[in-house]
Amino acid sequence: MLPPWVAMHENQDRTLARVARVLEERLRPAVHSHPHSLELAAYRVNGEPIPVAEGLAAGYRPARVGDAWGRAWDTTWFKVTGEVPATFAGYRVELLVDLGFDVDLTGFQAEGLVYRADGSPVRSLHPQAQWIPVSPEAAGGEPIEFYIEAGSNPVLLEPDWSFRPTEKGEWDTAGDELLYRLRRADVVIFEPEVFELVHDVEVLLQLAEQLDPCSARRAKILVALDRALDVIDLQNVAGTAAAGRAPLAPLLASPAAPSAHRIIAVGHAHIDSAWLWPLRETVRKVARTTSSMVTLIDEHDEFVYAMSSAQQYAWLKQHRPEVYRRVKQAVADGRFVPVGGMWVEADAVLPGGESMIRQFLYGATVLSRRVRCRVPRGVAAGQLRLLGGAAAAADRRRFRLVPDPEAFVERAQHVSAQHVRVGGHRRLANLHSLSPGRHLQRTALGRGARPGRAQLQGEGDRVVVAGADRLR
Repeated sequence: MLPPWVAMHENQDRTLARVARVLEERLRPAVHSHPHSLELAAYRVNGEPIPVAEGLAAGYRPARVGDAWGRAWDTTWFKVTGEVPATFAGYRVELLVDLGFDVDLTGFQAEGLVYRADGSPVRSLHPQAQWIPVSPEAAGGEPIEFYIEAGSNPVLLEPDWSFRPTEKGEWDTAGDELLYRLRRADVVIFEPEVFELVHDVEVLLQLAEQLDPCSARRAKILVALDRALDVIDLQNVAGTAAAGRAPLAPLLASPAAPSAHRIIAVGHAHIDSAWLWPLRETVRKVARTTSSMVTLIDEHDEFVYAMSSAQQYAWLKQHRPEVYRRVKQAVADGRFVPVGGMWVEADAVLPGGESMIRQFLYGATVLSRRVRCRVPRGVAAGQLRLLGGAAAAADRRRFRLVPDPEAFVERAQHVSAQHVRVGGHRRLANLHSLSPGRHLQRTALGRGARPGRAQLQGEGDRVVVAGADRLR
């Protein structure tokens, strides 16, 4: 026999299905209302990405919703123009632009970076965020002009993640098929109360799905969700969203137990520096992500974002300085937090201990000098392996691979490559050319190191060598 609190709500599966259906079909679409279409124009690059200034000044041709665009690995610039309707006065106004996304995937497909007419970055466009901020409180009649650098990256992963061979991995073999089709480009009103309602319902629905069917807490959540949907007018979601949120508030404010932990979340996006796309696409992925994050930082006082991999900061500085300037300011404000200290989120099994130490040495030094931020903690979001070969020094609150990375690199001695003395073959087996700098290919540490036969490869002619006593 079911406990009495479950018997009070015995149609749990039916309630869960009802809530899920209303959430996706009625509530989520109501976050944006009163769409008005915009004018579109497009410029196809037909090759490698071009500088932002060149993209803004390109010769655009008229385009429209429904047009196919984007062969594999190409770039198309879209120009979106129009005017904020007078009836939008007093509301937060945004654009909704769907490049032809598959909303069931979080990435691995078309992506875009939005720019203003002056070349300043706004935010990224991707399947889970198709909105572009226009005005927090419109006056009505404002001109709209945005440019979207859209990358038509092919979907290389099968639904089962089988990693089957594909011809779309290279420009020369991918073919000329246009992979995407524009679905919408509208100026809309953002409904903040509906946005909050969607997240209230989503959190409680997901929580209920994880709780035991006989849980009293689950029964209370389902009762509250039922009541919320009963008071929401699906023909006027924006007007009744506040009433729908009221029965959910006590459940959201109630902890799981009096002793439950309080969790504080910090934003993070794990970006593979090299995976299913060219390195130049990683540069653009980093620019898209960081643009969105600094925009969120500007809009939400409580938001903090953390990003690892010094290489990605270096790419921003070199290739997207307009984005890097915003990131550097957010770092100075304590809202954009460099973490990890490594040059990239490196594999922790194949490299030797010295290579791992150099990852931290170069990463922490570059972050310290370029963005003026000390990075004492070791974070590797993409791996859960132990750093078996690295000499970690621990204290009660953190670990560091070198006591003072900046002092360490300043004490290093620069010598010409032909005079480098390397260790024996056993040591060389652990020296992988994983260093971040273009001048460092192979190094050896250790007192009394004997000359070896390893070839120093690469276009640089300088190698950094440091004393072994700094690594023990």
